[in-house]
Amino acid sequence: MPGHKPDIKSTAEQVDFDGAVVVGKIELQGIEYMPNAHRHSNATNLFYVFFGSQMCLGIVVIGVLPIVFGLGLWDTFTSVTLGTAIGSAIFSPAVLLGVKSGTCSPAGSVAHFGVRGRFIGSSVTLLVALGFFALTVWTGGDALVQGIARFNDATASKNVSAFGAAIICALTLTTAYFGHATIVASEKAISFIIGAILLIGFFLFMPGFNWHYAGGNYTLGGFWPTWFLSVSVCAVLPISYAGFEGDYSRHISEDADPKKLIWATGLGMFLGCWVALMFAAFTTILFKDPNTPYVQGLVGISPKWFVALIILAGIIGSQPQGSLCIYHAGLASQVFGLRWKRPTATIVLGIVCMLIVFTGIYLVDMVNLMLMFLTFMAIAVSPWLVINLVGHYVFSDHYDPEDLFAYLRPGGKGRYWYSNGWNWRAVLAWVLAVVAGLLFTQTALIHGPLSNLFGGVTLDFAMAAVVGGVSYFIFEKFAADSQHVRPEHTR
Repeated sequence: MPGHKPDIKSTAEQVDFDGAVVVGKIELQGIEYMPNAHRHSNATNLFYVFFGSQMCLGIVVIGVLPIVFGLGLWDTFTSVTLGTAIGSAIFSPAVLLGVKSGTCSPAGSVAHFGVRGRFIGSSVTLLVALGFFALTVWTGGDALVQGIARFNDATASKNVSAFGAAIICALTLTTAYFGHATIVASEKAISFIIGAILLIGFFLFMPGFNWHYAGGNYTLGGFWPTWFLSVSVCAVLPISYAGFEGDYSRHISEDADPKKLIWATGLGMFLGCWVALMFAAFTTILFKDPNTPYVQGLVGISPKWFVALIILAGIIGSQPQGSLCIYHAGLASQVFGLRWKRPTATIVLGIVCMLIVFTGIYLVDMVNLMLMFLTFMAIAVSPWLVINLVGHYVFSDHYDPEDLFAYLRPGGKGRYWYSNGWNWRAVLAWVLAVVAGLLFTQTALIHGPLSNLFGGVTLDFAMAAVVGGVSYFIFEKFAADSQHVRPEHTR
């Protein structure tokens, strides 16, 4: 019944919920519903989680892309600012899904996609988490070995880079293994340290900076298509965290002010992304060749005392972003249906990510790999996010925890069973959205047949989001098959 908080599979007697608020204590809780009495977090924590997680080289390195695309300094400034603002505005309202459902976002998506439809959210966000974790480990390890090589006037080999990445992976996994409280604490502390390093770097490089850098050789052949490409990439970054919000908002009381939570989440994400991306763009202009691997280029233009700070940023700055990603991967794997404990999942998936990193070090151009990853990730994540937002804000903001976790019970179905476990309206809308996004995709590997329809302006993730949201709204609003169980309309 509405408002009922059931004694489902794992309760306060079976799971140490309060372990999630003790720094240095292993959080045993997984995706289980969190009772309101055990929620001790707040809006300030949300701000630091999403601000601090951007204070790492794995996110900073994405800021080289506008310059590599051929944009000038001020064109980069406007595209980064607009893109991160758009992405943060789309991202932030989803924070309430975790508050209302009391679980992580992929598990909460059961209400809109169906019991079996959860596989879409858990699969997509799991891949996003693994991809960003791999990127974080790669850049953090690169900072470590490139910095040490600079001190010794040597060149870092691929084997040494792999060893540095393994060290960063081990350190990051340690934080994620302990769970929520330890991650939040690290986000707060490290955000100030890395923020200070970036500020020092800004003033260090400012005297020799070319404020009139105009760019050129646009990637898409013209200014506006290339500028919109940069806006799109920057917007994708906040949106890519869509599945991660519930990991932290589920720890916040249902009585909290929703506007305050949305603003804290959006502001933290915007400021974190903007600072990280602009620092990379600012420093990349100083490279002799903008296509130089970012960490290598940054080390090359830095005095040795600042190289020491780069090494520090690589080591400790990787933890907030990396731990946030691999922590979510552990939760998403449980939603997917893998029967292992969250701490165990964290370690296993961390090892999988190391294999991805080794592939990037030895076999693949990481810049092209990063761009393709961001593109495909956005096409899959953005409509999933929008469909959940439409479901939450238009059709139902009430979640029945017992039925959200019906799949944990033998033969359990419940109100979110829909048609054989799938809400075809949400699933079909998502499929149509992904297809629409691919039609407008333009990467090194795929050129969608409609990618040049607007003069080369990249609209892949935007089209996917619009098609997904509009289709889902129409299907839910006008579906004739009334025998499907639908979330109760509370608005």
